[in-house]
Amino acid sequence: MKSIVASVAVGLGNKKELVFDAVEKAMNLASWKRYVKGETVLLKTNAVWDKVYPCAVTSPMVLEGVLRMVKKYVKPKKIIIADTDTAAMMHTDISFKILGIDKLAKKYNAELVSLTRTKFKVIPFDGTVLNHLKVSEVLLAADSIVTLPIMKTHGLSGLTFAIKNQWGCIHDMRHNFHLVLAQALADVNKYFSNKLRFAVGDAILAMEGTGPKTGTPVEVGHIFASHDLVAMDALAADIMGYKYSEVPTIRTCEKNGVGTSHYKLVGNQPPMLKFKKPSPRQIVFFTEMALRRMGPQIEWFLFKTPILHLFRLAAKIYNDLWFYLFAKQRADTIMRTRWGQMWYSYVSHNEKKRKIS
Repeated sequence: MKSIVASVAVGLGNKKELVFDAVEKAMNLASWKRYVKGETVLLKTNAVWDKVYPCAVTSPMVLEGVLRMVKKYVKPKKIIIADTDTAAMMHTDISFKILGIDKLAKKYNAELVSLTRTKFKVIPFDGTVLNHLKVSEVLLAADSIVTLPIMKTHGLSGLTFAIKNQWGCIHDMRHNFHLVLAQALADVNKYFSNKLRFAVGDAILAMEGTGPKTGTPVEVGHIFASHDLVAMDALAADIMGYKYSEVPTIRTCEKNGVGTSHYKLVGNQPPMLKFKKPSPRQIVFFTEMALRRMGPQIEWFLFKTPILHLFRLAAKIYNDLWFYLFAKQRADTIMRTRWGQMWYSYVSHNEKKRKIS
């Protein structure tokens, strides 16, 4: 059986309502109302960076498009917008403000949650590599989770899209599973499969190269939607020029019954591109993985003691320096495009004060 993946091109123009229309069409083509139900609906966005670099985080207009649909048709008692801090010391609360997500939450009377600062519950779990999960009680209380990923290359998983967006659904020490990333992601997605009911994928501006942060924007201009996260990632792999054998997260999740890589495309045909792949020697991931492979004792000492905070700080400094040295000009260029003009109505006052020349 093939799973439906809807693809809708965003119409020409610089009005964010064009994205709303594409989101609505994609969600309807993928029969979203069959899957998203209940009194509490949680939108798992990707807000992994406190910088306005549109190819790195879920576009706010995509998030608003989904908010509008859920508010209008599901009418839940509670809507939650959530993401979590990263190992590289990116604080979601700050990112929410810089990206203007706090204003969206207020506009739609949604609860804004940094999962890192919630209560957690340890859940026994008989997974492939995980024997328990430390999960936010906010996630456990949700009736439906809609995941809102952005399409990017990734130095460890090849690509990051619908499957990997759930990496933020477990405790912030999740980086300790990097050596078994595909298997851990299969476990996490399988655990949440009873409530992780739908995905709306942002492929307006994707990222190629050394993702998931230090890459280059690629315009795709499409919105995707599906109830099957594996099928959505399979479409992303085709667009990005990957073979399935190069994407262990797709293979492993399919093998573990999370979904199927066989998809039926409905809607508009997206462009089939060939993304620049991540460098295997990207400094942050290359250094981390080399150290982890030096043996369990060294891995424990470096990554499970307070020494870890030095690595976290180093990653934060590297990413911030990279942004100001290499990506700021790209970001400024994006903000002069029609996509950037859509973004401007969301970003914080301080960001608007930045000179875009």
